[in-house]
Parts: sequence; C-alpha cells; structure tokens
Amino acid sequence: MMCRDDEIDLSVGLRDGQLLFINEVERGLDCGCSCPHCGGRLIAKKGDIKQHHFAHYNAENCGKGLETALHLLGKQVLMTEKQVRLPDTDELRQLCYLAVERRRFGYIADVGAVLEATGEEVDIEIKVTHGVDDEKKERVLKNQALMLEIDLSGVLLGGSVTRESVVQAVLYEAPREWVEASDVTVIDDEQQDTKMNDKYLVVGFKAVSGYSRKNQSNFDFQTLHVLVELENRPSQNYQIHAIGGYEQKNIPVKLTERLLATLESQTLPAWAELTFETQLVNGTPKALVTDVRF
Repeated sequence: MMCRDDEIDLSVGLRDGQLLFINEVERGLDCGCSCPHCGGRLIAKKGDIKQHHFAHYNAENCGKGLETALHLLGKQVLMTEKQVRLPDTDELRQLCYLAVERRRFGYIADVGAVLEATGEEVDIEIKVTHGVDDEKKERVLKNQALMLEIDLSGVLLGGSVTRESVVQAVLYEAPREWVEASDVTVIDDEQQDTKMNDKYLVVGFKAVSGYSRKNQSNFDFQTLHVLVELENRPSQNYQIHAIGGYEQKNIPVKLTERLLATLESQTLPAWAELTFETQLVNGTPKALVTDVRF
C-alpha cells in the first residue's frame, strides 16, 4: 500500500507500551509498531528516496499519531529526567515524587511533582494542540495548586522530530508559562450555585485511632468519603471510558475541633466545597482537607 504525503511526519510508533522512533525499529512490518492514537498497525517506511517514517498499514491515516505521541513523550521525558526549566528562569529545577496522570480534586494532571528545592507541589501539563481550558484552570486555582504548561505545538509543526529534540523541548527550549488567575473567566455566585461538578457530594466521615502491635506505635487517621464524577482516563498503557455515574473517593483530612463540629452537625449526604492544603505525610506530599463548607 502506498503511503500518503500527510503521513511523512509520523516518526514515532508504539510497541509493547514503549514509544519508538523510526530510526530505532526494523524496516517494514517487522517494526511491530502501532499508531499511538488509533492503535492501527504501522509499517516502517525506510527507503532511499523519501524521509523515513511510519505509515498506517491497509488503513487511512488517522492524522493524530504524532500529536498523541508528543503528548505521551512529554510526560515520559519528565518522568525519566526528573527536571524542568520553569518560566522566566534559565536553569533546570530538580523534581521529585513524580506521578503520571495524577488525580487531583476535580481534575487530572498530566504529571504531578514536587520542586525539590522548595517542597512546592506542581502540576505539569503538556500542550500539543489543546491547552488547559477555562474549566480546568478554574479548578486548579480553586484548589490553590501550582500548574505549569509546556507548549510543544512548535515541535509538532517544526518538521523532523527526534527523541533528542523532544527531550530538549520539554526540559528547556519549548515555551512554558504558569496558569494564572487572570486567564480564568470569573463565575458569579448564581452560576456557581448551579455548577455542581465544582462541589463534592460528601457521604461520610471516619476517624480512627489506636495502637499497632506490629509497629509498636500509636496511629490515627481521618478520611472524608465523597462521590466524584466518573471521568475518561487515558494513559500510555490503558484507556478507561466512563459514561455517567459517580465513584467513591476517600480523602485524608487534617482534623480540627471546628472541622469535626461542622461534620458532626451536618446531615449527610450533602454537597460541599472543600479547602485543601498540601503537606508531607510519611515523606510524601498529600492534599489534606482543612475546611468543609456545606
């Protein structure tokens, strides 16, 4: 099957969960690769005339293979290198406690991490064609989170893509900016009251304390049980499709006498706005509920 000119830019394929560039695989169907976006079988075109590239085998080009690959590669680079340049700085900053597709309260971050020098928690978004939308920005800022967006659209449009060029773009060269409050459309009180997906349905609360014979120490923990909307969750290795409904999440709580009195006086289930604070728990940063407003 002859390849189409609009597939010349497809230089990345997926094999056994790994993203491979055209120069890293065998010629033809022996490459064993599939399209990062549609999953269709790819053939490695490595002739003497045209630029080496992948093409969809016995199928139309989905047109999204490189876009999806760049998004996945951006996350992969951060997880491997554990560093990134921040806006308005020249040096790379070290990252720790990294996690791909980190679930936050109301959104999912492409990569969640902690800035090693300051202990600040930061969410990192990889932009290829679509940036962070207003709804996600609003939820990020409402949770007082720090979010960095790295723009790889120039890599997508820049022609030949190599592993080295992607690494350099993600770590240092690509444009990047903080998600700022001025970017978000303000929602008035009347609109906010009708926007239930900005609130959490609190269904229960549990506080446990005791003594562990195994660890020979006292322990205690408090969790808030909430229902959150089911969401589609793509990653490099799997895709979860969700349609409607809710799932229960248990959120750790930083308990105070005032917060306990608020919870005990409320008839549950009930919709509530939650306030979060990030703290280190056993050396790992976690978002704790510090206030609940019904």
